[in-house]
Amino acid sequence: MQNISTQIAKLSTSAKVAAVLVLVTLLGWGTSCMMQNSIRPAARQLIRLVEIVHRNFQTKPDFWRLDTNWLIDNNMVPHEMLKGSQIVNALGKQVLVGNGPEGQMLMPGARSFDIIYKDLSKRECVALAAYDFPQAQTLGLISLTIVNDDEAKNLVWGEKSGLPLSTDDAAKICRNNNVLMWNFE
Repeated sequence: MQNISTQIAKLSTSAKVAAVLVLVTLLGWGTSCMMQNSIRPAARQLIRLVEIVHRNFQTKPDFWRLDTNWLIDNNMVPHEMLKGSQIVNALGKQVLVGNGPEGQMLMPGARSFDIIYKDLSKRECVALAAYDFPQAQTLGLISLTIVNDDEAKNLVWGEKSGLPLSTDDAAKICRNNNVLMWNFE
């Protein structure tokens, strides 16, 4: 240990600064890679849930009775997302399905449904809100609502200042504790 301390002491100030900058860059890059490793699966799980709902309601006139419990009770939730009586995503965060931020059961005539990811950090919120879903239109994405302590911002697909959302725009909206609520038809 003394050998390393002696070597560090011998370095010039500019070399020490350069070493610190390299270390910080590597740590940031590593954190970013780890974040992407959990964001992609969480985004794919969202797509999978939408496809499951569409498949099971394709012959019905509406999404009546759809909610988180209906999906669980009818064994529609992918096994890796089921944790007891809850649905959780790859980030380990609660997922709700239904209407509104609490995922209430949909009533007769409901033509759209929400998938809600709760308790997201700012980084998770930004990454998922700006995620480039390859099939956004075929998934039937109508809007995304970002809810935090400061605001609830509804972003509609194709509208000016709506979706798709850039990472910079998402960073301006997301805070420390966020709920993302995607609305699909």
